[in-house]
Amino acid sequence: MQLWVLPGKVLDLDIHIALTHRILEEMAACMSFLFLGKAEMVQIVMDALSTQNNNWFKLFLKMKNLIIISFILLVNNICFSQQCEPDLNNCSEKIFNLQNGGELKALYCGEINDRNESDGCGLLTYYNFDIEYEKGIFKNGFLIQGERKFSEGPVYIGVFENDNIISGTLFFKDENGTLNYEGGFNNGNFQGNGKLITENRYEIITKEGRFFAGELFDGNIEEKNKNNGIIIRSKLTNGKSEVIFRNDINRRDSNDIVGDNDFTEIDLIQRGSVEDNRLAFDVKLEINGVECEFLLDSGAMSFTVGKLMYERLKNAGVKYTDLNNIESVIGVGGQALTNTVIFDEIKIGDYIIKNVVARVMLEDNSSLLGTGFLLKFSDAVWKMQEKKLILYK
Repeated sequence: MQLWVLPGKVLDLDIHIALTHRILEEMAACMSFLFLGKAEMVQIVMDALSTQNNNWFKLFLKMKNLIIISFILLVNNICFSQQCEPDLNNCSEKIFNLQNGGELKALYCGEINDRNESDGCGLLTYYNFDIEYEKGIFKNGFLIQGERKFSEGPVYIGVFENDNIISGTLFFKDENGTLNYEGGFNNGNFQGNGKLITENRYEIITKEGRFFAGELFDGNIEEKNKNNGIIIRSKLTNGKSEVIFRNDINRRDSNDIVGDNDFTEIDLIQRGSVEDNRLAFDVKLEINGVECEFLLDSGAMSFTVGKLMYERLKNAGVKYTDLNNIESVIGVGGQALTNTVIFDEIKIGDYIIKNVVARVMLEDNSSLLGTGFLLKFSDAVWKMQEKKLILYK
């Protein structure tokens, strides 16, 4: 059998596992390619040969020695351990000498070489050892492609070199939660491009990007609280984190503002006067069609709904998402107990504003339109003498 190598040379195909490992190491540079199924990989290879203008062909060219056509390896059941089914009728006991002078016993079922070493498709089951079993493709006694399961729970699936995984997946589950990782490894640590998802009873954390020494160094982090639905997204650059999104805080999103004009002008309702030291302005708006009045308060950080108003909105069937985030906050009036909700839509002036975060007062009836609401817009202008509030899309 012969093996074609881009760009057109022919090699005798006396496929050696060492060559296979080298090819897989090259393929590990592109995880999306490494984890494709057989049919997908064959189609990609054929497409790459037929044209030099597609993205997969360009990807091949970026790799060190140009990818050796992988479907030949697939024919030999080398590339993917899930295609490997060990011969359970061909088993023998293995004894390994440990550095401390002891011995480690295991049962091996599968193919061997002339030195009676695990070589080819096999299953190695250990007795009384941290590793429960190894299954996949072996070379000279070592797993190079397949699955390694530890007695305490972790399962590694991928490509191995010098008895360590270099690319693939890790899954772990215990009473505290689960861990899923897919990407590169170095000495057992997450290294290179990867994606890590951890989950426990309280939250789901997703980290994706470039890992170094087991930690995300450049990339994105999403934290989702399972109890209250709060989502926080951060961007990590050279190990430094910056929050770029929270669904419990209002932020400008042009998709959340429905209206044809570049701005809308709202008439303010004056309460009191300078003379009686009670000058204030109210803003009228509609929450899912229910008319409400809020005190315009530039010193308030939040958009606050008073207790009685909230009860009225609920009774009217107003649509909202309850984040169940009950906490104590401190303002000018002192300490207050609040919850956080997200209203589906609010009409103010000519605009309909979607996904508006509000703090609900659980013990107080103050309803304030503060800067927390104005953050939904690109700009806001308060014309006090004209009793106008102008909001810009």
